[in-house]
Amino acid sequence: MFDTERGAELVRLARVRRQMWWVAALALTALLSGCANGATLVPPSAQQAPQSVLAYQQAVEGRYRSLVVELDQAIRSEEVVLAADPRYAPGYVRLAGLLLTAGQPDAAVSALRHAVVLQPHDSETWTTLGQLLARLKENRQALMAYRQALSANPGNWMAWDGAGFVEAAEGHAAKAWGDSQRALISGGQQGPTLDLMGRILYQEGDPQEALTFFEDAASVQPDWWQSYYDAGLADIALGHRHQAVNNFTHALSLNPAAAEAWQLRQTIREADESWAKS
Repeated sequence: MFDTERGAELVRLARVRRQMWWVAALALTALLSGCANGATLVPPSAQQAPQSVLAYQQAVEGRYRSLVVELDQAIRSEEVVLAADPRYAPGYVRLAGLLLTAGQPDAAVSALRHAVVLQPHDSETWTTLGQLLARLKENRQALMAYRQALSANPGNWMAWDGAGFVEAAEGHAAKAWGDSQRALISGGQQGPTLDLMGRILYQEGDPQEALTFFEDAASVQPDWWQSYYDAGLADIALGHRHQAVNNFTHALSLNPAAAEAWQLRQTIREADESWAKS
């Protein structure tokens, strides 16, 4: 039987907030942009590696710096386009994507706000704005953006789905469930919507039923890591530690950057080893 106290610890661990990926990207960009020449590209922590390894690391760092330079040039070029035609809405959408990739989410939000002002009936752009605001934990503003998207197109399942995620994050289970139902009506069985319904049930204390929705989400969208990760959390709550490890492993195979999945898998394995020795 899975130790319930240990299980609670694992669930708590899963809720630790991740550092936003763009913060790390921005820090790395700043580090590389300050390099004077190719010889200083390799980080000091890697200087003691064998020469064959350093050669590959040199190539990696050089190519990364090239990507950073090209991205910066793309941003500047898009800004030139918009300076020439400030009412070109698609340019703001593209600029937002470039800025987000460059680790500037606030600037990306600003660009998208310009776009929706120019095209207030563009449901897709409103949805994109809502998704970005939700990632920034600006839940109230995200919900407003999703509602604008739905006023422009009530059949936009992604906006219903996004609104449901925000409602769930705010603890409004009934509203979130209603939004997820509308998403199903509008878009059919989509992985994110089924996963959302599972999360609502999980938050409401029904991990067994939640697990069925996570599994359905994985069957509908098998290449999406999130549903496997969420299934792993449900497995922990149910005491299925071996199945949890399998789900976290699958999630990591699809998204190696899923730090929580790795951390929880390691914690379970270390606990198993400790219990085996006791």
